[in-house]
Amino acid sequence: MVLSWSYFLILQIVVFLTYYILRKKKDNFVLNKLFPSKFHFLIINSCIFLTCFLYNIDRQLFCIPVTWAAILIIMFIIAFLILPFINIKNKFLNIISSVCGLGVFISIYILLFARFEYLVFVLFNIPIILIIHVFIRLLKNRYLSNIFDAFYFYPAIVLTPFLLLFQLWRLLKGLPQKRHKLLFITTPILTLIIMLILTLQIKIIIDSNIVIHDYFKCFGSISPSLC
Repeated sequence: MVLSWSYFLILQIVVFLTYYILRKKKDNFVLNKLFPSKFHFLIINSCIFLTCFLYNIDRQLFCIPVTWAAILIIMFIIAFLILPFINIKNKFLNIISSVCGLGVFISIYILLFARFEYLVFVLFNIPIILIIHVFIRLLKNRYLSNIFDAFYFYPAIVLTPFLLLFQLWRLLKGLPQKRHKLLFITTPILTLIIMLILTLQIKIIIDSNIVIHDYFKCFGSISPSLC
């Protein structure tokens, strides 16, 4: 299984141009081990999300989310992308921190939903990722430039839920106050509880409908003998 190359190659070019144009830009922020600057973080993660969205439409790995789920996903993406740019004194940091915590639930849901198929996909791509890594290291040693890190875009796509969890963990550690961290952690826990309650209610409704259906089926089968 490989990614659909048309949109992937276009976005890979965007990522490469980002690294080239911003090759001298560096920021001191919590994710600088992954991205040289906040703008690298913004553009590359945007390209990752867009690739995953297009890939899902193309391959239908996941169901198209209902309206409320789509709204939550969009809210998370916006909060996630702007969090590194928010000043620690900004009054909206509480809201952004809590919404950003949704990413933990989303990442775990993706891993659980994808299950064995995604594991096979990752295992298939591990040799490719290792080859890409060696290739990048050789280019960086030869030309002494970080622009070749742009080619980590493919591994980032393959490992998106793991990469997202790592970034969320780093962002959580970088939050300035305990209340921000508490809000960040509380959101996925509350979301999980709500999803479990809704799932249980749906199960109860389905079981009740099955019982009612069986009752009328049984009643219909014996009613002729009562006539």
